[in-house]
Amino acid sequence: MAKAIILLRVSTKYQDYEQQKKELIEYCNSKGYDNYIFIEDKESGKLKEEERLGLNKLKETIVKDSSFKSVFVYEISRLARTEKVLYSMKEFFIDKKINLYIYMISNTNFLTMMEQSIQKQNCYSHCMHILLHKK
Repeated sequence: MAKAIILLRVSTKYQDYEQQKKELIEYCNSKGYDNYIFIEDKESGKLKEEERLGLNKLKETIVKDSSFKSVFVYEISRLARTEKVLYSMKEFFIDKKINLYIYMISNTNFLTMMEQSIQKQNCYSHCMHILLHKK
């Protein structure tokens, strides 16, 4: 079975990864993955891509070991909070043939999020728009 990476990110040193970790392990297992590693990232998602140590470790790990086929994140903002980084990661995943699994999307009514975005642009629907459409 292919290997997966579980990316855990919190914004401050006072937060912990436990809720993300617990739910992502279950989600990862439900998708048939039992061989995975964790990359923990305690920094703002608004940093520039080159400043994101966890994100850079994720990319380095995938480049060094092609047996990684999937990345699991708790929700899209754990991966990126800026369009530039999100576009870059989308292209990286496509280039490396990496599947991206987003836990909160699989457990949230996406249509509701899209309806909300019509009234007020929200982070989730905007990020999903970036992931689903070409630049």
